[in-house]
Amino acid sequence: MRLRTAFLVLTLFIGSAAALKGQAAPATHIESQQDLFARLTAQQKEQFDAASKDFNAKRYTDALAAYKLLLKDLPGDSLLSKFSSEAALNTGDTSYALDTMKPIAQAHPDGVDGRSGLAAQKC
Repeated sequence: MRLRTAFLVLTLFIGSAAALKGQAAPATHIESQQDLFARLTAQQKEQFDAASKDFNAKRYTDALAAYKLLLKDLPGDSLLSKFSSEAALNTGDTSYALDTMKPIAQAHPDGVDGRSGLAAQKC
């Protein structure tokens, strides 16, 4: 429920900002997990795998820490931002999640992650 509410607020915010400007956000490349993985070093791939395992095991605090470390190396990466935001929401850190996802939502107004939207995955 917390995730749905946070992304509903973010979606409404972005939608009203775009309406006020009278223009849509520019289209940008939407990164896939394969795109991200191709850019990672061997050490980063290990970190990413460990973070994914932590997330799947519901160890969200550990996953969030690992995703944040990866984001230091790849600042603004849309996929890492999405993953870290979802982990943050599961730890109760809605502020971090919203701050991290806001630029992505602005770049992709048709979906928070540019495809189906993170909110749609949790509804």
